This record gives sequence, structure tokens and C-alpha cells, in this order.
Amino acid sequence: MGCVTVLTEILSVVYPAAFSRSFRIKHYVALVTKALGMRDVWQFEAAAILSQIGCITLPLGTTDKVYAGAELSAEESRLFARHPLAAAAFLRRFGAWKPRRRLSPGSKNPTTSMRRSRRTWPATWWR
Repeated sequence: MGCVTVLTEILSVVYPAAFSRSFRIKHYVALVTKALGMRDVWQFEAAAILSQIGCITLPLGTTDKVYAGAELSAEESRLFARHPLAAAAFLRRFGAWKPRRRLSPGSKNPTTSMRRSRRTWPATWWR
């Protein structure tokens, strides 16, 4: 996961609040996947770590305002709402980040669940 490390280091320098939030999300993902007895969950952990990478496209100070619960301007709200799309566009440039499987609720193995359900779970977060 070398590129994940590089990307998160960039996030930690540019937006420390978003970096911190991504690792809190990873902690919760780890708790959920463990409670569900899932295996091979590295994709979920990577998605959690990278969930805030789109924040690098925001004006400085926007994430601090969001995480502090401060009021945002209409433009800041619009940009923040679009940060997942910015992250997806950014991550698509890495060929390894194209989702290969979809995980359905109740499945313990993300690699075999594609045939079980049309509903998808967070394995497609970075799409």
C-alpha cells in the first residue's frame, strides 16, 4: 500500500484535520469488519484512509470549519459536498484503485460476494 502511504502523507501536511478524520474512520471500519467476522478487509481500510483525500481540492480552512461545525458559505458547502467526487477522479488515475469486487451485506469474503447481491457496500467508495 505504498501509494496509500504517500497520499495520506500529502493529506497530513495539507489538511491535518482531514488526515485525522480518515484514521478515525479507519478505526470504525476495523471495528465493523471485525464484528462481522470479515477477512481480507484491506480494501475497506484503504478506502477509509483515503476517504478524505478529496479535501486537498478544498480552499484552506474549509475542512477545519466543517469539522468544527462552523457555518459554511454556499460555495464552501458545494465544494465540500463534492470532495468525494474529486477523490474518485483523483484515485481513478491509479490503475490499482479500480474496484474489482463488490461486497454485499452479510458476506464474510469480499472476493466472492459479487455474485450474491446487486446491492453494494463500501468497496465501491473510491469509484
